[in-house]
Amino acid sequence: MIEITRYALTRNDLMSLQTDERKLLLVLGHAHNELNCFTKLVQFASQTVSTVDFLQNAEVAQVMILVRTLIGKVFESLRLVGERVQSNHGLRNKLSLEITGRTKAAYEQIKGRIGKNSILADLRTNFAFHNPNGDELESSFEACLPDDNYDVLMTLSQTNSFYTFSETVIMNAIYRRANIGRDPQAVFAFIDDIVHIAIQLVEVLDAAINLILAETPLDNRISIYELEGLPKIRDVTLPFFVDDRPPLS
Repeated sequence: MIEITRYALTRNDLMSLQTDERKLLLVLGHAHNELNCFTKLVQFASQTVSTVDFLQNAEVAQVMILVRTLIGKVFESLRLVGERVQSNHGLRNKLSLEITGRTKAAYEQIKGRIGKNSILADLRTNFAFHNPNGDELESSFEACLPDDNYDVLMTLSQTNSFYTFSETVIMNAIYRRANIGRDPQAVFAFIDDIVHIAIQLVEVLDAAINLILAETPLDNRISIYELEGLPKIRDVTLPFFVDDRPPLS
């Protein structure tokens, strides 16, 4: 069982904020929500369910597709903290003075990463938010091994179709750019690091949002809900292959 605390925020509450604070609050909430969603999707997808090798290859590729998007969101959120939070002297001072414990440690680590993310910037620009360069993919293809997976998986509908050869080459290009090699342990360590940064960012953004909202009186509009029967995060999977056949009439 977990508790969800609902703050019944209204448009008037948001209107009561200074315009610059409201603008910052809106983008902080947006960044927080995206990071939270993509982090969970990466964690879900990482719990592969297939036992057949060529199916597992497609599921691992799905993880890396989500990781690429998460990398882009992490980089943009680091920029957001650096350019919008750190430049807001009032909020920056409140963060430094009022947050404690794990959140304080996360904030200090995030500050240390700002401006030092050339690999994340590289992957964000060349793989996450733009299609990769053809010449680079050709170079990556030439470096791939003969026993790498180049499958084409087709079904009657497109839901379960997958062109594994493309992801094999793109993943190899990413490994080369990130200088992590092809060792599975190194790859999973890289993914874990991205997820860890994302979780830290979510915590810092959450603290910043709460500091801004602290100026809005909500004491009489707070309610608590208990949710039971929720799955454990480690038990949730995001399989690539699904049964999309229409139900029998």
